[in-house]
Amino acid sequence: MTVHDGGELAITNIAFLYAISHLLNSNGVGVILGVIFHFIGGFASGSFYMPYKKVKSWSWESYWIVGGLFSWLIVPPLAAWLTLPGFSDIISNASSDVILYTIIFGVLWGIGGLTYGLGVRYLGMSLGNSVVL
Repeated sequence: MTVHDGGELAITNIAFLYAISHLLNSNGVGVILGVIFHFIGGFASGSFYMPYKKVKSWSWESYWIVGGLFSWLIVPPLAAWLTLPGFSDIISNASSDVILYTIIFGVLWGIGGLTYGLGVRYLGMSLGNSVVL
């Protein structure tokens, strides 16, 4: 699965959305639900960087740390805790290898997100997305 920067909330809600789509698919509305989910995902992906126009006077470090705190540390665990039954048990029963790999790949993903954000910052939203992606 490919997830663009800012899709953390969508990742944590996949199990919840899958359960809903499975229930509705049995009633024959799975295609409509798929179109709705794609619309919501496209809107979220396309509008993710809009607030950054309001903070152009900030240094990039400032608005990336604010965005990072919410999108990497606050919202994903909160959304997972709200939508996944037994989330705390799942995390507490994970092996140390799984935790280590999660941290390593999270750091690599963060470096990629940082360089992507710098590209959007210095090239602009349209050219940055075209060149960087």
